[in-house]
Amino acid sequence: MEDFEKLDDRELLARAARLEQEQRHTERELDAVRAEIRARGLAFVEDWDSKSVRLYTSDEDMAAQKTYNAQQPNDTKIRVTFFGTFHAFFTEDGKELTWRTKKGSELFAYLLHMRGAAVERKTLLRELWQEDIPNSAVAMLHNMLYNLRKELANYNLDQIIQYRNKKYMMDTSVIESDIDIIQEAAKYVEKGKSDRLIEKRALFDTYWGRYLEDMDSKWIEEEQEYFERIYERGCIMIAACLMENGSFDEAVRYLKNALLVNNYSEAAMKQLLECYKGMGDFNSIKRQYREFCRTLENELGISPGKELEEIYGLCMGKIAK
Repeated sequence: MEDFEKLDDRELLARAARLEQEQRHTERELDAVRAEIRARGLAFVEDWDSKSVRLYTSDEDMAAQKTYNAQQPNDTKIRVTFFGTFHAFFTEDGKELTWRTKKGSELFAYLLHMRGAAVERKTLLRELWQEDIPNSAVAMLHNMLYNLRKELANYNLDQIIQYRNKKYMMDTSVIESDIDIIQEAAKYVEKGKSDRLIEKRALFDTYWGRYLEDMDSKWIEEEQEYFERIYERGCIMIAACLMENGSFDEAVRYLKNALLVNNYSEAAMKQLLECYKGMGDFNSIKRQYREFCRTLENELGISPGKELEEIYGLCMGKIAK
């Protein structure tokens, strides 16, 4: 019987998911993995559709994960998480790609971020090291690429990083990432398509995490700001739809999510006050507005804008009557 002590939690759960998919496993093997999962009291798996974590609490949950896995494209070889800490996993056995250096992980992330576009070497050097490019940067880049290809070769994937016409590119056809669905939702936000965005509302139930939060480069900062704006605006749009239907309590949840990402958002606060007005919750209007004023004063040294002050006054006057 396999020694599960050699497997960390993520590897163990990946093993369970794989056994569920395979037809050649024995019930004894699967029962042993399930027993170890229960013994550790963890039992979580990555849900790539909602970017969340859920529990293996029953055989029904195991069956649901099996159904999900069966629906995934057969050509997916690597799954990547961009939001939060950057991770990349081989779908064959659930093992995570390892990075010799932090720059190695950033190189992989950047090429994947480019979505198959070719990148010149000088661009890679500039993006990875910014203004402080070391004299040995070219050699370091070649070493990183060599180490990446060496590990990918274990799964016959070394050719996904290509070099043509003095440019580097990544074949993303066998890679699935959490950014795919988020970018689809981002298009709805940018185009103001609330009717389509409301269909993706589960994606905004909880914050999906800061884009590549464990990396520090200027090209990442721009993406981080962009996706935070998308999350904030998406939550506000969803809340507006819910308010139109009188679902004020649900709208409050999304507006608070928006304020968690941007606690200076007057747009979110305006709608939040109006939600509480619709609910007849005078105390919450007063409390939320005062907390918002304190945040602006303590952190930015400013007061709320005139429009927000007017909305607060209208809400207070409406309730008071």
